[in-house]
Amino acid sequence: MSSLFPLLGLLLIVVLNAGTVWAQPVVPPTAIDVLSALSADLIEKRAAEVKASASLDDAIKAQLDELYRVAGSALESAEAYRQAAKRFEQFLESGPAEIEQARNQLAVKATAGLDSTPDLDRRSLDEAEQLLQKSKADLSVAEAGATEIKARYEQEKGRPAVIRQRVAEAKSQSAELQSNPPVVAADELPELVEARRWVNEARVEQLRAEILMLGQEVASQPMRLELLEVRRDLAEIAMRELVQQVESIETAVNRMRAEQAEQAKLEARSVERQAEDKHPLVAELAAKNSRLSEEIDTTADQIELIKSREREAVLRAQQIENSFNATRQKIEIAGLNQILGQVLQDQRRGLPDPRVYRKLARDREGKIAEATLAQILLEEERNQLLDLRAYVDGLLADIAQAERIPLSDDLAVLAESRRSFVDKALSTQRSYLQSIGELDIAERRLLALTEQFEAFLNKRLLWVRSAQPASLESARLIPGQVSVIVAPSNWILAADRLWRETLDRPWVALALVVVAIVWLRRRFLVDAIARRGQHVGNLMRDHVSDTLVALLLLALLALPLPLLMWVVGWLLHSAYDVDDFSRALGTALQTAAPFLYNLRLLQIFSAPGGVAHVHFGWPEPGLKRLHGDLAWFTPTLIVAMVFTILAFMTSAQSWGGGLGRALWVFINGLFLIFFFRLTHPSRGTLAVLLNDHRDHFAYRLRHVWFITLMLLPVFSAVIALIGFIYTSRTIVEHIDNTLWFVLLVVIVYQVMARWMLLNERRLRLDALLAKRKAEREAREAQGHDEGDGDGLSLRDFDEPAVDIRALDAASRRLIRNTALVVGVVGCSLIWQDMLPALRILEDVTLWSYTRPGVEAPVPITLSGLGLVLLVLVAMVVATRQLPAFIELTLLQRLDVSQGTRYTVTTLTKYAIVAVGLAWVFGTLGGSWSEIQWIFAALGVGIGFGLQEIVANFISGLIILFERPIRVGDVVTVGDTDGVVTRIRIRATTIRRNDKKELLVPNKNFITQELLNWSLSDQTTRIMINVGVAYGSDVEKAMEIMREAATSHQRIMSEPAPFVVFEEFGDNALLLTLRCYLDNIDIRLRTITELNLAIYKGMTKAGIEISFPQRDVHLDTSTPLQIRLQQEAPERGAT
Repeated sequence: MSSLFPLLGLLLIVVLNAGTVWAQPVVPPTAIDVLSALSADLIEKRAAEVKASASLDDAIKAQLDELYRVAGSALESAEAYRQAAKRFEQFLESGPAEIEQARNQLAVKATAGLDSTPDLDRRSLDEAEQLLQKSKADLSVAEAGATEIKARYEQEKGRPAVIRQRVAEAKSQSAELQSNPPVVAADELPELVEARRWVNEARVEQLRAEILMLGQEVASQPMRLELLEVRRDLAEIAMRELVQQVESIETAVNRMRAEQAEQAKLEARSVERQAEDKHPLVAELAAKNSRLSEEIDTTADQIELIKSREREAVLRAQQIENSFNATRQKIEIAGLNQILGQVLQDQRRGLPDPRVYRKLARDREGKIAEATLAQILLEEERNQLLDLRAYVDGLLADIAQAERIPLSDDLAVLAESRRSFVDKALSTQRSYLQSIGELDIAERRLLALTEQFEAFLNKRLLWVRSAQPASLESARLIPGQVSVIVAPSNWILAADRLWRETLDRPWVALALVVVAIVWLRRRFLVDAIARRGQHVGNLMRDHVSDTLVALLLLALLALPLPLLMWVVGWLLHSAYDVDDFSRALGTALQTAAPFLYNLRLLQIFSAPGGVAHVHFGWPEPGLKRLHGDLAWFTPTLIVAMVFTILAFMTSAQSWGGGLGRALWVFINGLFLIFFFRLTHPSRGTLAVLLNDHRDHFAYRLRHVWFITLMLLPVFSAVIALIGFIYTSRTIVEHIDNTLWFVLLVVIVYQVMARWMLLNERRLRLDALLAKRKAEREAREAQGHDEGDGDGLSLRDFDEPAVDIRALDAASRRLIRNTALVVGVVGCSLIWQDMLPALRILEDVTLWSYTRPGVEAPVPITLSGLGLVLLVLVAMVVATRQLPAFIELTLLQRLDVSQGTRYTVTTLTKYAIVAVGLAWVFGTLGGSWSEIQWIFAALGVGIGFGLQEIVANFISGLIILFERPIRVGDVVTVGDTDGVVTRIRIRATTIRRNDKKELLVPNKNFITQELLNWSLSDQTTRIMINVGVAYGSDVEKAMEIMREAATSHQRIMSEPAPFVVFEEFGDNALLLTLRCYLDNIDIRLRTITELNLAIYKGMTKAGIEISFPQRDVHLDTSTPLQIRLQQEAPERGAT
């Protein structure tokens, strides 16, 4: 047969090239002559001539050089294809012999068996460990070689289809090149014409050589595939030999290590017993050596266990990988059907639990850390033991000189033994770390394969029929199934097993005690929940912690029966050597316990006078209806679930048989009835609960909820009847998870909303109390607040520090939007395996980009783009509403100024935008090199027309960080006084006392003079000028003014007020009072009060406060002329 391969190859070559020969157009003899004469040497020679030519300009030379380069490269490729074709042709001749030789080697290997265990009897432990490391290295090389051969084999199997497609493309390209020669312009240079013709001919030659090579490859492909199969088998045998060798050497090394550890432990114990009657120092060192020998022995045992687990993990991973590959091949060949679906279901049930290996991985991290620390301590002690004399002297440091000599010899012997033990411990510890590292690699590989295989199966099993459609034959089997489930013998056996397991596990008594305590104290818990609601609505005593504690008590109150059910189920399920019915009953109870707990929680939550009504204000009629529906739904569903799971597990091969399917349809019917009463648009429980919130989207979409929740159970029951039981079960599980998740989101939202409401009310109460306190102080000080002056005060501008209503509305929107986003995302994650169409978005690549250090391009998929859009939306929402939430919930509770709060919230906005845009830019493949031109363009724009905008923006950042002004500061800019109300990116808003707002560019605060009345100190000086009449008692007037200041409760005593006699005025003696005030907010009121006090004091003392006077002297030396003039009457007057 092997002699036929060359003939078949030649025949295939003729067939493949027949189409090419017949399809070739007639080529003129001149072209054939030129083609035959075209070679790489000719092209190289012509390129040199062109380069040396003086008649051609540089542009033409560059064009010709590129054409010559393309033609030469095509000829080089053609030559490479011809060489490859020769190698394939040669393989057609030598292949049979190579295959025969490989088969002989395979036969010899199969006959000789796998006995490759080396002799380790005369080797030491160190030599055996070195041999083990060498064998492992050889195994790694063999595994890499076997993997490469497998990959080449899989690639070769798919090559014929690829070759056929490529041959068709090459023939088409060749025919196009020959039928469409380069167009020659009338004035084109002959050198360019020739070069273009050569490129065309070289490409034709390249395609012909490639077609020839592909033909030879197809001809030799069966033979090469056969040789790869044999070599693959040889690699597998070699790898199995090395695996067996590694296992045998590991077993021998573990045995030798255990023997040495045991021998050392015995010797150390013997020395310890001999040292019991000696000096305590000697006995202590002997005991330490004994303990170290025991640790070595324990570590050696652990290494053996770890190696055993590693072998199991490697074997299990190999089995899963083989099953994975075989399953993919079966699906590719035969597609999914019911029989294959049943096989896949069995494979899925046989997969290990990934959660176990994740927990083991977490536990290993701690063990590796402990072992590393122990190794470091041993190495430190080993360094101390290098000098035994110094080590012994250190031990004898506290011993008297006379006692040292007899002790030193014993301690020296023990120290030398200690050094030997430490060396063995270090060697054992290194082996332990290496073993646990190898175990970590093996189990992580097993975990990865398990997760990949499980995801592969879940994606395909969902829509595969798992059983035959329901029929009368399956219905006839229901009585037999019922008799098995209700058989008294099975329940008696389960009860007996439960009793024995309870006695064997003392901790079960603790769980029963917890259940009994909670059950007996349930009335106390109910009263405690009621007490937590007594202060709801009382603003002075109400607190959100009452709600949280009530929810915790509610969770505890619902615990007893579900916990008891779960413990019973766990005892039956985990019992050793348990019968199938007891194990099935345990699984059923464990599965139903969480459902019972959730339903009990909801039932207690909705009880009349419970948490839902008292703390969250839900309407009591709707809660009563929900509580009543749960009263019949909960026990019926739990009992049905237990018997349904029993039916499915006792008849696993038939997916529960007729009984399991009937009970499953019954459960769907229960959900249908419950959902009908819950979501009916007019009479349902949700309609009653949302009756007072008709504008809410949940109420407006009540018809959607009703139709959806009606169709899902019906759809689940129908597909279960036609055989899609796994799909139906998955739908019900997803419905349950979705409903509980939505309820959890609603409760968390209600708690957050209640917290925000209490915060808002307390802030308003604090503001009201502060206002009343200020008014009371004002009345006590003076009784009124009238006055005017030139000073500045925050009261003049009437700018509220915090807009509580706006903050509360923004925070509520943030909480509501966050709850909505969390609900949508959570439901999407719950249902994602039911909607495989959504995962198609991950396969739609929009564009790709390269990342430094990563060879393969990184794709940007449609799902990635959708995630970017979601992040942008979240960034916008967070930018608008998160700062207000921080202001209301955190900053208002801290002792910080209004300006500091404004700075924090503004910088929070900037940070959110910066981080969001950076993430979006990086996710879309952006890099600094791609946006440099943007910054260059910005630099040009800044230089011409944007410098003002950028200057204002940078100045705004400087203001926020350096804070020369803050929101709430009283400032003077130019001729304008006012309060800073907002600091934006471009400008700052100042509100004057006439309520007009002035926008000042930010750079003005940095580059121009600014008077900030309250920057670092609220202290302000008050000057009051008083003029008294000539002849008044000036000292008495000065004392009155000083007394008015010192007696005022808001005037600072340090610096002390003082009065100055300024000057003799035209009409008065001018006195000036200078005093200091520690709060600018009360400046005007204080000035008014001081003026009143001074005025009253002056009046009481009889001191006249002068006012402007002017004396008019008439010249009486001549007669005075007096003229009387009457105004003319208005026109039209009578």
